[in-house]
Amino acid sequence: MHCELVPLTKEKYGKMGWLTPFGWLRKEGWSMRMSFDDKAGGVSALKALKSYTAGLNEKYDKKAFRYFKNVDMRVLMKETK
Repeated sequence: MHCELVPLTKEKYGKMGWLTPFGWLRKEGWSMRMSFDDKAGGVSALKALKSYTAGLNEKYDKKAFRYFKNVDMRVLMKETK
């Protein structure tokens, strides 16, 4: 798996760009470009990741990243009633 942070704005935040003065990523101003080689599952793995993140976004909206960073997989389970 290969990840690359891509700045979306030029020098909007000064020298630090998409990082805060403490080295944390800002809420805005960057995106992540990801690719998987065949060892990591290739296109199928990227499609699964996209499906997972779309499910988190649909269910949790602005709180989705909190669930993503904790690798909360409950959104993948079918709800049974």
